[in-house]
Amino acid sequence: MLLRRITEHVKAQNWTAVALDFVIVVVGVFIGIQVSNWNAARVDHVREARYLNNLAVEIREEVVALDEMMLAHRVRITVIDRMLTDAVGAPPRREAKMSAPSNTIDVARKIPAPEFFPIDEDERDYFLTYGILARTFNEKNSTFRTLRSTGDITILRDETLALDITDYYANIEDLVYFEGGTARHARDATTTVARRHGFNPFGDNSYDLVVTALQEDPEFTASLRALHNVSILNHFVIANLKREAEEILARLPDSED
Repeated sequence: MLLRRITEHVKAQNWTAVALDFVIVVVGVFIGIQVSNWNAARVDHVREARYLNNLAVEIREEVVALDEMMLAHRVRITVIDRMLTDAVGAPPRREAKMSAPSNTIDVARKIPAPEFFPIDEDERDYFLTYGILARTFNEKNSTFRTLRSTGDITILRDETLALDITDYYANIEDLVYFEGGTARHARDATTTVARRHGFNPFGDNSYDLVVTALQEDPEFTASLRALHNVSILNHFVIANLKREAEEILARLPDSED
């Protein structure tokens, strides 16, 4: 209809009307584009809100898992300290200094051990098991994986938040890698030596017999010292990750309800 009117105005050489018709066309196209952009932006904002809510839920669950891992390491450090003290008359050094993911900790620093965890003396026959068993980390990163694989990370308008989330999950990957490498090797080495002495790494063992075996076998003692060292480092890394997670959560929607 508009095209027919423009044609008629051209034939009549009514250039003012033609110009007005063109203005109407341009304004109409512009408004159409703007409406389309507004609708696209609204859809992106809805998707962004959904992503942020899901991230908040998953990171909050990861904080719980990190807390459980920190507790497990505190228990391990406590019982190994006690076993080695009773076996050799001196506790292991309450610090660690070893290679680790470079973007997670400063490898040149001495890492202090966490506070001991109070354990009932009646549980002594389980000390070796507490020292070997570990709680593995269960990642809850499906939302971040989706953001990264689809390129939707650009939907997050807060670029600093997007970078912090990316760094956080990179550090999570480092933790998982470390747990599956150095930490697992230290646990496996201690488990092998303990089994060679006839101990059950997953049940109760006479505490006095464990102490005697440690006194008689330098390899057993060395394996526990290594595990003690790794746990101090692991606890430090996990504590840093938890702080990162909590800082990110403070900027995400509260999705606990």
